[in-house]
Amino acid sequence: MKKTLITGLVVGMGFVSVAGLTGCIVVQPPSAPIPEATPAPPEKSAPPPEALPTPPEEFTITITLDGPGEVLLTPLRETYPEGTEVVLTATPEPDYQFDHWGGDTSGSDNPIAFEMDSNKVVMAYFKPVPCELIIDPLIDEETGKPIGRVDGGYVRVILDGLDRGYVTDYGELLLSNINPGMHELMLVVPGYGEVTKLIELEPGETEEIETVIDMPNPVFMVAIEAYSYWDFGEYGHIEVTLTNKGNVDSVDTSVLVLVYTEDDPTTPIATKIMDFGNVAPGALSTTKEWHRIEPFVWGPREIIAVAVFDRWSFTPENEKVISQIAVPQSMMEKLASSVSSYLEEHPEVVVNIVAKVILAWIG
Repeated sequence: MKKTLITGLVVGMGFVSVAGLTGCIVVQPPSAPIPEATPAPPEKSAPPPEALPTPPEEFTITITLDGPGEVLLTPLRETYPEGTEVVLTATPEPDYQFDHWGGDTSGSDNPIAFEMDSNKVVMAYFKPVPCELIIDPLIDEETGKPIGRVDGGYVRVILDGLDRGYVTDYGELLLSNINPGMHELMLVVPGYGEVTKLIELEPGETEEIETVIDMPNPVFMVAIEAYSYWDFGEYGHIEVTLTNKGNVDSVDTSVLVLVYTEDDPTTPIATKIMDFGNVAPGALSTTKEWHRIEPFVWGPREIIAVAVFDRWSFTPENEKVISQIAVPQSMMEKLASSVSSYLEEHPEVVVNIVAKVILAWIG
């Protein structure tokens, strides 16, 4: 039997009869692409609930006292929220004063303010009200002069072992910021040594200290020899011997020699300055000579007067005339007055302290 193949496009469904074949054919059109499924839009989420504000952190203040006093805290609370401004005011006890802050703050402002940003530990320091000590002044007992500058140096002041400087030319010094209590004051005096005093000071007290010491000084012994001689006229010869019996070197020592006649004890007929320089204590005597003094005249006797000058600051001034000869009291007075007048009228001669005036010889 012969079979025939039928080809073609049939849309739909039906019966097809072909000679010798009978059957049912289902023909489908070409399948179209299946579209992709569209995703459903996401569901909208509900907004989160609003967050509650965080409360500020709380801090504390611890105050410690060093010394008698108290601290006022404003505002006064057990704890302080962050950012709170606090004020501290320090109040000392009587005879004390606030000094400074320590710990988590510093400085000496009182009161002091700051903001709280952490736990704080604050120290308040108090100290006694300081005292003052016035050296007013340091005095030499024999001359009454203030002891300031001595032989090129100054009196050094030491308080409780600490160097506090030097006194002025007038022997004075002010010491401030001294704590109350017992103190050791030491004065180091050039040419003398150390002077020590114990001084007790009350809070806020100003204590004046007057110190009197006997400064060393030269003591002069003077010997005078004089004679006259004839050499186609009368001439004089005078020797002055000087010895220092004191306990310190003399300074720029000189001797003024004045020659008077017995007829006129008011006006010198000759004068001369003899320079002895610095004379050490206990040293051998030093002698100076004045040769061939022309004003010596034949007839009336000559009287020799000498005045000793010294530049040591604490050489006692002594213009009293000391006589080594026996003369009537009236002449003694006239000679003393004449020597004093001469010294007043000739300041260029009196360059230093008048240490001694002596009437020593009559020819």
